[in-house]
Amino acid sequence: MSANKSTLLRALKTKNKKLKPEFNFIENTIVFSSIDTRGVPQESHVCFRIDPKSNFSNFCKLYLIDRKFVDIPLIPGNEIKPDYLCVYKDKEKCVFTIIELKGKGGQSHALDQILNLWDKIISLKQQYFPNDSKIHIQGLYLVPKIAELPLEKLKRIRSSGKIIVPLNYNCKFDIYDYVSRILKGNEVYRHIPTKAMKPNYFETLANFENSLPSRVTDDFENDLDYDNSKDVLLSFYDKKYNEYVTLYFNKYTKIIAYSGNESMYNKLKSELGKIGLKSYFSLKKI
Repeated sequence: MSANKSTLLRALKTKNKKLKPEFNFIENTIVFSSIDTRGVPQESHVCFRIDPKSNFSNFCKLYLIDRKFVDIPLIPGNEIKPDYLCVYKDKEKCVFTIIELKGKGGQSHALDQILNLWDKIISLKQQYFPNDSKIHIQGLYLVPKIAELPLEKLKRIRSSGKIIVPLNYNCKFDIYDYVSRILKGNEVYRHIPTKAMKPNYFETLANFENSLPSRVTDDFENDLDYDNSKDVLLSFYDKKYNEYVTLYFNKYTKIIAYSGNESMYNKLKSELGKIGLKSYFSLKKI
């Protein structure tokens, strides 16, 4: 039996940005740190947008890592952390781009902030992600043209196989072209403004306003032996279909469960196919 949908909608209506102690890092990031716009406010005289050239065949989502103005940080307050994480998926690749914004100073520290989350993602992948998952990690930090770059430190980091790319521009970046592909070490910023696109199905489903802030009580979740030290279990409400979708994965299992009828199944199958995941997840009706 599926969950009571009125109860789920009430949970979304009263949702705030405070993290849940029963959620692990991945779950808290997805549910409480999603940025539902294509741009971010200016910081250190730098800001950026991520405007996909097309919203049909990719998933592109931004998450706030350095939650300065929220009670409970994702990463403990005394631990260095970058500003943002962008998750991009299309049929060919899955790219995690760690993003830091800097002004004229603090360039060397920016690299340390990126590397700290980089190491954490590697650890999380080993702990939670399916064994056959393939994720490319890279770093991007955005600075004004007058900033002096730590070129020697960048060179040392690159020699270890990690690519962090600094981009210089006059404050307002559009970085879709950099988060949607695997970066090389010698990138130069080219300003290519793109037309703003509405979020696609999965981007909308993963928005803060649709990510349920607590576990769903239904037959699917009741049958799971959930362990937050090794499993990821999240639910999202589809207000158009008035149904909900549950994502469950660990090292060995990949399931998307859904309430609703065959039209919901067909919609999920179609959208998964657009980003190369049609056969990756098992679909299960609740």
